[in-house]
Amino acid sequence: LSVLPERCLHSEKVTFCCKVMDFPVHVVPRKSHCILLIQTGPVESRIFSDFESVTDCCKGIIKIYEDFLGYLHPNDQQLTYDPMSVMQFVNDVKDIACLVFHEASGMYAPYPREWVLEKLLMHFKRQNAQIAEIENHE
Repeated sequence: LSVLPERCLHSEKVTFCCKVMDFPVHVVPRKSHCILLIQTGPVESRIFSDFESVTDCCKGIIKIYEDFLGYLHPNDQQLTYDPMSVMQFVNDVKDIACLVFHEASGMYAPYPREWVLEKLLMHFKRQNAQIAEIENHE
């Protein structure tokens, strides 16, 4: 469910929309304010965090996962993980969603777990591309 109309948004930052996994996905600027809603266990575990951008939200989710790993392995000095582990964590939490501000409408739009996973995947792909570019210049 989206509070935005089904039509595509047209601005310099938002240029198209598409439908993925039965929910509308509007391309939002990475600098859109984002509120992460997450429940890892019982109702008491519900938390929210706000971020200046979707990219910062992805980094926040990764930080939550790193904190979770630290909780599971308190005696380990160094923890390693791969992107798929973070994606599995997002799949396994009881509930997760984001509210993203759309400047054109002046409203926050809700996005489900699938959207969060898609944004995380894009985040990891960008990181890999940056690493590959650095390695190619060495």
